[in-house]
Amino acid sequence: MIRVLGAPDKRVRAKSRAWVQGHHSFEVTKTAVVKAVEAALARPGTAARATHPQAAMKAFAAKIRPV
Repeated sequence: MIRVLGAPDKRVRAKSRAWVQGHHSFEVTKTAVVKAVEAALARPGTAARATHPQAAMKAFAAKIRPV
């Protein structure tokens, strides 16, 4: 995807942007996020902190291989 979006050809970039917007439009994304939050709130449990997967992997790697 990076190769396509970074393509020097304007037509390729325009088509790629159109595809991304069609599949990941604001409305589609908003609906998915609202559903995910509603599902999370409906489950039993307590408040928790969300951690981005990349941050979690960095923390995990630091435990395995301290700098």
